[in-house]
Amino acid sequence: MKFKSFLVILEGGNLIIGDKTAGNLYVSDMESEAVYNKYIKGLNGFIDALNKDFQKKNGKPLWVKKKGQLPTSLFAGSTRFLLGKDPKSFEDMKQYKPTVGDMDVQVPEELNTELGEYLNNIKGEDFEGFKFVDFQKSGLQYNCLVEVPDEFKKYFFYQDREQNKLPTNYLQIDFENVVFQDDEPSPFSQFGHYSSWRDLTTGKGVKGVFRAYLMRALASTSFKEVGKPIAVVTPALGLKIGEKGWTGKEKIKATYPDLSLSFAVNKGLRDRYLPVVDADGKLVIVNHDGQNHYLYRETKSSKESVYNQELPMIIDILFGADSDMAKQQDKIKKLHSFSETIPMLVSLSPERQKSIARKIVKYMWDLKSGQEIERNNPKRDEEIKDKAYNIMKSNFDFLGDKENEEVEKLKKVYYSMYSQPAKDKTQKKKEAEELSDLWMYPKKYDDEEE
Repeated sequence: MKFKSFLVILEGGNLIIGDKTAGNLYVSDMESEAVYNKYIKGLNGFIDALNKDFQKKNGKPLWVKKKGQLPTSLFAGSTRFLLGKDPKSFEDMKQYKPTVGDMDVQVPEELNTELGEYLNNIKGEDFEGFKFVDFQKSGLQYNCLVEVPDEFKKYFFYQDREQNKLPTNYLQIDFENVVFQDDEPSPFSQFGHYSSWRDLTTGKGVKGVFRAYLMRALASTSFKEVGKPIAVVTPALGLKIGEKGWTGKEKIKATYPDLSLSFAVNKGLRDRYLPVVDADGKLVIVNHDGQNHYLYRETKSSKESVYNQELPMIIDILFGADSDMAKQQDKIKKLHSFSETIPMLVSLSPERQKSIARKIVKYMWDLKSGQEIERNNPKRDEEIKDKAYNIMKSNFDFLGDKENEEVEKLKKVYYSMYSQPAKDKTQKKKEAEELSDLWMYPKKYDDEEE
């Protein structure tokens, strides 16, 4: 396995713009339920005031009210616990979710451009005591820095590289551009950005991000059989379906017996590869290493991908079709929870279970693709990830002492470079490559998905 680049993704209240750093809300530091409820009321007031101002300046609201109220379904992730349909009590939050990172608020994707222009024009403006400071665009969302009212500033903190708990005045609010149906996020949009309260309580405190890891792993280990071995070319050649372009000189990137799928929380399930066809629309077949292969290329543009967002169909693709509607609905319910989906995987083949486990471990602790959940806090990052890994160990018999020792080796390299600039991680490249034969690195189907 070759390491070409290093990826660091930061989660939850880590936004830094200039000299301003967003922090986490420490519910555990709040003195009373009255203080907590006042803060929640303030957040609702901020969102409502922002919506009214957007409508005033654009002639339409960001969110359409129903019976005089904004739909609670627009709040995603752990923000659901604060402002969602079933908000949690102050005591429950203190016990199960004592700190809260960024707020996740979903907006209609068709308003993406207008929202960006609007945010650019409201810097410094006050909305019910919350001051909008600045924002950064990241993929399909706007990460915003908001200064909280003075009375709540003492509950916000972030950690520096020395893991000191430092006060801050700022909250991160992410506006996620998603598909809306009937003036609220579609069922898939809600599913894709879901955080399970069951994972926090019965699931021993597992964060919602691990369900996203699990969905990616499930998709990339689900295969679409085409009846003949596949050869994937690189680069993608810029070929369009129906466009002649194969010369026979392009490099074969890899060969597979079938095609894996890909999952994105914003878009759904899709085929990762498209067939290369000639000018007559016929599939191109090439001879590679003495064997004929259908020629495919990896899709590089979302415009040419067809995404499936129908949860019943996604369930059937990932786990196999089930004519029992009650069982299918039960699977959909469990798929919202990492701790309830992992036990479902025992029905899959042993090889696929191992591949899923390998990929989740990579998303946690691989030096190349591991995601840093707690900026500047490797100890807390490990504690969070261990909770998800422990659920895997309790359900997967193949995770024995040998495998766990290898995971510890991987973690040692990962945390030795935690929160370091990507360019500095190249010094660990050789040591990381020496771990490339561990059980979490399968020999096939292991190229990176989105």
